[in-house]
Amino acid sequence: MIVGAGSAGEKILRETLVSTKLHKKVVCFIDDDATKHNRRIHNVPIAGGRNEILTQVEKYKGGADNFLDTLGANPKTLPIFHRALISQ
Repeated sequence: MIVGAGSAGEKILRETLVSTKLHKKVVCFIDDDATKHNRRIHNVPIAGGRNEILTQVEKYKGGADNFLDTLGANPKTLPIFHRALISQ
């Protein structure tokens, strides 16, 4: 999961796709900009805003305990992700 579906998020995704050293699979983007929702970046869906975080965690990994990584496209986004997990 990448929090932030702007140019920095796209760059992170691109790096995970081409790097032989990163063994990560990006399953979705989270972005609060509603104009980006239901679109795709390199075939990875932009699932919704922060209110969709737990839903997407459940969908892709069967629960927050098993979800391995969240990458923040902007250093400000990870605290948003963590607050959303705590509040839900």
